[in-house]
Amino acid sequence: MRPPVLFTLLLLAIASGAPQAARAADLAPAGPGLTSLWRAEGDATDAIGARDGLAAGNLLYGPGMVGKGFVFNGLDSGVFVSDDATLYPAGGSFTVMAWVRTTQSSGRAAVAALRECGDACPPTYSDPWLALRVQDGHAGAFLRDGTALGPDSGGMQLTGTSTVADGRDHLLAFTRDVGAQRLALHVDGVLEAQAPLGPGTNGSISDEDSLPDPFTIGTDRATGPPAALLDPFNGTIDEVGWWTTPVQAPAMLAIVDAGPGGMTTDDARPVSAASAPQSVQQPSITVSYTAHDVGSGAARGLADPAGLAQVRLEARRLGQVAFLPVGTDTTGSASGSFVYTAPSSGAYEFRTVATDRAGNVEAVAPAADATTIVALGQDALVPPSTTTPPPSTPPAAKRLTIGEVVVGLPGTRACLSRRTFRVHLRAPKGMSIVSATIAVSGRRAIVRRRAAELRAPVDLRNLPAGRFTVRIAVRLTHHRALSATRHYRTCAPRRAAH
Repeated sequence: MRPPVLFTLLLLAIASGAPQAARAADLAPAGPGLTSLWRAEGDATDAIGARDGLAAGNLLYGPGMVGKGFVFNGLDSGVFVSDDATLYPAGGSFTVMAWVRTTQSSGRAAVAALRECGDACPPTYSDPWLALRVQDGHAGAFLRDGTALGPDSGGMQLTGTSTVADGRDHLLAFTRDVGAQRLALHVDGVLEAQAPLGPGTNGSISDEDSLPDPFTIGTDRATGPPAALLDPFNGTIDEVGWWTTPVQAPAMLAIVDAGPGGMTTDDARPVSAASAPQSVQQPSITVSYTAHDVGSGAARGLADPAGLAQVRLEARRLGQVAFLPVGTDTTGSASGSFVYTAPSSGAYEFRTVATDRAGNVEAVAPAADATTIVALGQDALVPPSTTTPPPSTPPAAKRLTIGEVVVGLPGTRACLSRRTFRVHLRAPKGMSIVSATIAVSGRRAIVRRRAAELRAPVDLRNLPAGRFTVRIAVRLTHHRALSATRHYRTCAPRRAAH
């Protein structure tokens, strides 16, 4: 067998100097029902609604899980959000969630709380109360509705099992799910305690005394008058969110996975468009694109687009039904270009598909964005024929170089039958191949590393006559992701391998 002909894997994203974008998973969708989010980026502003907090005591700001966080001293610091009727869940579902970091392993420390009788609580009032806490080094939560008929001080106490007072960041979440009829306490997206809703927890939590009882962060309030700080927190609290829906464990795990990326309320799909020359007389086609992440918060007065994560180029030959992915730009740039190498003369259609960092994928129409007619002079020298027997060995092809990964494959000008050959991958100078995937018509080949090259066998024996595709996807150092396809034909009937 002759040595395979070398050709160059397409440079799929020509965007020099563009910063590397984070992967799509490093922003988590906040999901429906998020009405307030106190990010603690140097103040107590509500990033979603208009419920800005007021700092009290010696409150500081330091490194949090996402940017900055509230730093509480465990004595007199806290954040007070003015009484707001929309924060009362009444008889509905709710979720309160926050990142916490503390070493306070004894006693009770409030992460976030809403106590209706914080200023005063006459004997005829039941003192509705909800709180997310750290208690004796574990996550804790308490809920008491307007009936005060529950088993624990008229309500229900939940206590987690894992230690959270270890100086590390942990995501704590307390949920009342009316649909599922349960209370739940999660730590880092894992359920640690739950209880069925019942007397003392399934009733209304609403304003009973018509006094301005604030929602508090980093502290709770003892009943007054005068009201006093209760259970002050010692440590860092960040990304305090209030939902009027029961956030489920998978959504919490997405927030944990996002980590420093944080949450976004962007649930709108990005948009993109491709453009290409109408005709070329060479195999290389430069396909340019523009892309934009819309952001769904504009209707609510929020500038919250998650940002672009990637733009994928898809191509098909005119007359084919399906578009196939042929390149991906992961720079997060709003514009760029791809180079697609046409295997032969003909008309090729292109479109792009954008994905933002919240995981929203562009809704694409079946039509193409651009069409290019390729007219290669050498194709006219080869008369069409369906009866010419295949050569015993693949014909040689000219080596193409555009400065990227060099791939060894046979040429595509003639059909191949009862053949085996090897694919060779060699990285460009100054880079190395981290991983590679090679698939023949959807079936993955075994890739092995030998010195500076990666190699994989391709076996065409016992194949029916027809068309098949070799697809190569390569990940280089510096998060460069490249891919390309090459199409071959077999022209012999199915035969057993010898």
